Order: sequence, then C-alpha cells, then structure tokens
Amino acid sequence: MKLKVIADQECEVYIDGSIVATAPPSELTIIPLEKGEYIIRYVCKSFPDLYLQKDMFIEYDKIERINFQEVLSSNEDLISNCDIEPSSTEDGLFGYVIKRTTLWVIPPSYDHAEHFRLMRVLGSKRWACAFVSNGGTTGAIRKDGSFIVPLGLYRTLEDAGNGCFQGVDLNGETWHLSSIGAKINKSDNGFLQLRDLIVLSDPSSRRYRACFLNGTPISDMGLFDECHYAYPPFHFEEIEYPYYIIVRDSFDRFESFDGVGDGIIMIDRQNDSMTWIHHTNLQRRDSWDGRNAENKKDRFQGYRYYCPDDGKEYSYYFYPYLGLLVRKQSTQPYSEERDYNYNVQLLNNKGEIIFSKDSITFYGFKEGLALFEDNDNQFLLSADGKITGPIGPFDFHTGFFLGHAEVIQDGKYGLIDQSGKVIIPCEYDSLDWESRYYIHTHVGLSAIPDYSPYVIVEKHGKVGLFDLDNSHIIIKPEYDVIQKDKTHVSGKKGERWDIFNYAGEKIKENAKEPSL
Repeated sequence: MKLKVIADQECEVYIDGSIVATAPPSELTIIPLEKGEYIIRYVCKSFPDLYLQKDMFIEYDKIERINFQEVLSSNEDLISNCDIEPSSTEDGLFGYVIKRTTLWVIPPSYDHAEHFRLMRVLGSKRWACAFVSNGGTTGAIRKDGSFIVPLGLYRTLEDAGNGCFQGVDLNGETWHLSSIGAKINKSDNGFLQLRDLIVLSDPSSRRYRACFLNGTPISDMGLFDECHYAYPPFHFEEIEYPYYIIVRDSFDRFESFDGVGDGIIMIDRQNDSMTWIHHTNLQRRDSWDGRNAENKKDRFQGYRYYCPDDGKEYSYYFYPYLGLLVRKQSTQPYSEERDYNYNVQLLNNKGEIIFSKDSITFYGFKEGLALFEDNDNQFLLSADGKITGPIGPFDFHTGFFLGHAEVIQDGKYGLIDQSGKVIIPCEYDSLDWESRYYIHTHVGLSAIPDYSPYVIVEKHGKVGLFDLDNSHIIIKPEYDVIQKDKTHVSGKKGERWDIFNYAGEKIKENAKEPSL
C-alpha cells in the first residue's frame, strides 16, 4: 500500500513520531506503508508551527492533499507569532505572506505594501505595524489585516516615533495621530504620547494640555508646565493597571509662595478617565529610587513634598508591581525636626482607599508586606490592605528579606516570619544577615544561589549558628568565628576549629584548619 502526498508548501511527513519523507511543494510524494493504523503529521518546513495531524487506518492506496493555506486560515493565533513579509501577484497586487512560503496572511489587494515594523509607546508592549497604499492614499495595518489608520484619509503616512504616526491629509495638512490612529493635533505643535495619555503643547501659552488616545481632552486637568511618569516605565509592559503621572505647574497663580509645584494624577487606562490624587500645590523636598530592587515587589519610586496649603509633609510611594500607592501625611506642620507619625493610606489599582490609619509609624513594603506601629502595638500589612496582629511586643529593625524581618526586644535581636511568628527569639546581641547567603570557598566568599536557611547569631561576644527551617540553634554561640562551607560549618576557639555538619553534629574537633 502507498500513501501519496501532495501539499501546497514543502512539508515534512512524520509517521508515529518519526520523519519518513520530505514532500516538495505541488509534487506527488509516494510513501510505502503496510496495512495498519498510523498517526501522521504534516509539518510546513518553512514554518514548523504550522502542521496538520491525522489518525489514519491504511488498508489501500490513499492520496492526501494538504492545503496549508486553509490550515493557516483556521488558526489565527499563529499569525501573530509568525514572520511575514510583503509579496505580490503577477498582476501587481501586494499582500503579505509568511517568510519563505507562499502562504498568504493578508490577501493581495494593495498597490504597494511596506515591511512590518515594531512600534512601541513608552511603557507599553510592542506591536507590529505596516504601511499599505491604494488609490493614492496610505493606511497602517496590523498583522491580522485590521487597520489602525484606514485607507482614504491620508496621502502619506509615516512613523512619528513613540508608537505614533504623522500623516498628510487630503487637504495637504500635516497631523499627529495617536497609536490607535486618532487625529490629535497639527504637527507644528508639540506632541508626546505617555502610554494611554497624550501630552500636547499649547502654542498660545507655551504650556501643556493632555488628552486620551482617542483625542478626548482631559478637561479638568488644565494647563501645566511639565508631565512625567510617577514611576519610570521601564517594565510597564508587564503591568496591567492604572498608572500615575506627575504634572508640574508654576506657583505664579498661588499666593502661598513662589516656586514650582507637583500634582499627582491617576490615569484609568480602561475607562479613559483620570483622578486627582493631589492637586498642583506640592513642593518637592526629596525623592527615593527603589527601581533596582531584586525582588519586583520591592520596586518603587518615592517622593516627599511640602504642601504650603496646610503646612504639612506628604510622601507618596508608587509600587507598580503591587498595583499600590502609599500616601503618608504628617500629623504636624512641617519642621526641621521630622515627624515620624503619619496618617497613612493605601490606594489599590482602582484608586480605592483600602487602608487608612491615623498617627502611626509606617515602614515601607518589602516582599509584599509592610510593618507599622500603632499605640505601641506592632502589625503587618499586606498589599491588599489586610492587617495581621498585634504581634510582639518588640521594635521593628528591618523590613522583610527572604521571608523574614529583624525585630528588637529589650535591646536583643530576633526574627519573625511573614505571619508574625517569632522564628529566632529576641535573645541575641546581633544577627549576621549576610551569613544567610554567603559561604566560604577556596577563592573566598561565594553567593549561594538559593540562599541557605542558616543565620550566624551572636551572644555575649560569641557566635553560633541558627537553623531557620527547624527554628532551633544548631551550634551554640560559644565560638569566636563561624565559617560556613558547602558541606560543613567550622567554629573557631582560639587557634583551633571544631567542624560540624548542617545537622549540628560535631564531626571533627580541635582541628588546625577549618576543613575536613
């Protein structure tokens, strides 16, 4: 028996998982088979993601006609992931095919077609766009063939940068277009798209106004001197939530004092709306850059302000990966003596206040948890506004790191976990945090990729080793030095070393060197 294959593209034929033949396009390929049941897969050689699989029982000669064009048409998800390029027919019409194939992704129906290019608005995901022409007008299309800018409106169209377009209309006027193809303003005026917001210069005042991508003005935003992200958008494509911008305005119209003021606005990306978080009467005093934290949850941008309206200090912390804004307001008018009691609010990714407390001492978020003190009681606060506690009593010393936070009680140090449970009791003079993730090698200190659970603790000038996983001391604090290696731990007394395994069992005593 014979399987006869003819395909519209060069394809590889797999039978029961093994390749048995390569079929040239539009040519008959004959594959001898015995009677039986087979799993047969036809894979487009130039685009392996495109294939057709069949379960077949062969009992006589069979002809298989494989039409990859039909397979592609019924699987639109493949198109967004494939490389396509312009191609033309014999009668001069242009469309788009998958590279190295004759498979049409966008049918030939244009006078001219350019290659696809990657477009990106600052802080957004990249997308592909190409310019096509018909009848003396130009449009912009996506890889699925839908139009961003339709034909018939602009004589010419070009990439204006930052995911936007510039087009000359049928009357010869040049316009800026947003990333969704909406006409915004004439090109001789300033234009900048900030993700889902467009900032435009106002020629009469040399100041700025703003609109959404569809061109709708943000009416209650007014004119301002400057506009930028509250959090630099290096990784915003990973974040799907409303974002914040800071607008800067002159204080010429305020009687309180002369200077420059910031205002904070939340932009709702889905509903094309905005909410003032704080109007433009904030004088910036300081800022904090936490964008490089290894744990994404810890990344933030912070600003400290003085507000002349009420004389108080405000701090704003933007946590994009938590979808969270922390707002702290001092309880007393601003002075050189810093007030560390604040009225604190948490705003979620809908702009809703999910936590509000007056006159508390608040510590920033680490690993998705914050610490705060209220009336000498200690609490944990999650990013969704849930409170755990009171816990303690003790003082907070650090935020959470690798699942634990350092605390102090009566001058002694200990550790708690993210539930508030005490893991290392507060009975040590110090805890060596670096000892959690460094070990000694023959060339010096080396970082442990997965961070060990062993913490060096000190009491009365002597050190030992604590096992976090099992919540107990495995080497009592009676050594001058503790040195960790991959397979063992060494404790030094005077000039001699005792050597332990990580269960705390002594395996060598009174050694000259800290090695087995």
